[in-house]
Order: sequence, then structure tokens, then C-alpha cells
Amino acid sequence: MSIFKDIKNSVYSPQFYSHIITGSGSKAFWYFIKFNLLLVAVVTVIAGAILIPLAMTFLSQENVSSISSYYPQDLEVVVKKGIVSTNVTEPYAIAMPEKWTSEKPSSDEPKNLLVINTKAPFTIESFDAYDTVVLLTKDSLVARDDNKGKLTIQKLEDLNVTINRAQINTWTTSIVPFLKVIIPFVLVGLAIGLFLLILISKLFLIAIGAVLLFIAGKITKSSVTYSQWFKIGLYAVTPLILIEIIALALGIDLAWYVSLLILIISVFVNTRPH
Repeated sequence: MSIFKDIKNSVYSPQFYSHIITGSGSKAFWYFIKFNLLLVAVVTVIAGAILIPLAMTFLSQENVSSISSYYPQDLEVVVKKGIVSTNVTEPYAIAMPEKWTSEKPSSDEPKNLLVINTKAPFTIESFDAYDTVVLLTKDSLVARDDNKGKLTIQKLEDLNVTINRAQINTWTTSIVPFLKVIIPFVLVGLAIGLFLLILISKLFLIAIGAVLLFIAGKITKSSVTYSQWFKIGLYAVTPLILIEIIALALGIDLAWYVSLLILIISVFVNTRPH
């Protein structure tokens, strides 16, 4: 197929690049679109082959049934107009399930998944003392934001709900079939998002690269215009994207200026006089 031949030539082929300057801009842009569509399609297929079986296993009947088992049989939480009440002695703690803890727990891992105390006023000191992921107070849910190192407080204003094991069972059995149906749509949505992300970010990078190359060309008395540099960039971005994929697989995050440098080097290698 011509797309694979164009990909090969875009990586390195001075002869191929010598015809881009006088070639069609729409052809160059269409190649850029096709290459990114092909890339996203491959990534989506691989991701789907890995994630769909994992998701289906996670949403299996056995796992779904086990979700409600983490909820205490005797606990009922009633929220009426944002005010919480329970049928247990407080403070009431639900320990972190063993399956959710590491083999060698560190001091940073909370002891409890949830602590309920609707009788005492909330304080940061009490939250730390409970050693919990989430604290349920008289009118709020309190959790630690690990990214910011702060506490987030979510008011339960106007909320009306009753939570017990039977209700948890009802919710899980109702939502799982829906989740199984939407998984393919989620993959498609992620694919579209990835395509747009690559499209926008790389067009922006090509635009910057074309400006720098145009300025350098003026200094060296080159007759190549900005639009011609941009056309070249639509092809020269190919090796950059391939390098970024390899770097990502190796756990390396390339800074934008490194990507820009690779793009300019790609253009230089393929367009310098031979």
C-alpha cells in the first residue's frame, strides 16, 4: 500500500523530500491524517486486546458478587436532605480489604477504607487519627487528595439515599451489564481523543518548526517559503512520532523542545544537499 511506502520515505528519503516542495499541500496533509489514523487504529486494537479481557474479568459475576461482601452486613447509612445517620455505634470503621493492600504494607497505607462519625465535628487531627481513606461526617465526605496533599470535603447537600448491603447488590447487578456494553464505545472515544491530541499537538509543533526553518532559511538565503517548510514538516513528523512511541514504551517522556529538535533534525537530514 502507498501509505506504508510513504511512511518509509518520510523516515528517510532525500529524493522523496526533493519533490515535496513543489508537491500538493493537500496531499501532504492527507498523508499526515492517514498516518495518524493508522497509528491510532493500531494503538486502539492493541489496547482493546489487552484491556477488554481485563475489564470483562473484573466485571465477572464472581467479582461483582464480592463487591457487596466488603460492605458490612449490619451497616445501614441513611442520608436525608444531606444529613447522615446510621444504625451502628460510632465512630464506625471499615478496614481496608486485604486484597487491596500490598504484600508489604508501608506506613503510608491507610488502615481503614472508611470511617463514619456523624456525632463529632470534623477536624484534621481526627481525620489523621482515624487513618482512613475516606471519612463520612454528619454532612460531608472527606478524603485526602494524594496529588495535592490536601483534604477534599464534599458536602452532601440535598442528597437523599439509603445504603445497605442489599442496595449495594442492586446497584452492582444493575450497572455491570451497562458497563460491559459501553466498553467498546469508551475505546472508540479514547481513540478519537488520541487522534485529536496527536493532530493538534503535532500541527502546532510543525508550525513552530516551520517558523524556525523559515527564519534560518532567510539567513542562509534559501528560497523555500514558510508553507513549503510546513508541507515538509507534515512528512518529517513521522520519525518523530515513531521515536516518541519507542520512548513512551521505555518509560521516557520527551519534552516538547526535544520533540521540536528531533523534527528539525528530521527535516535537515532529508533536505540537506547531497
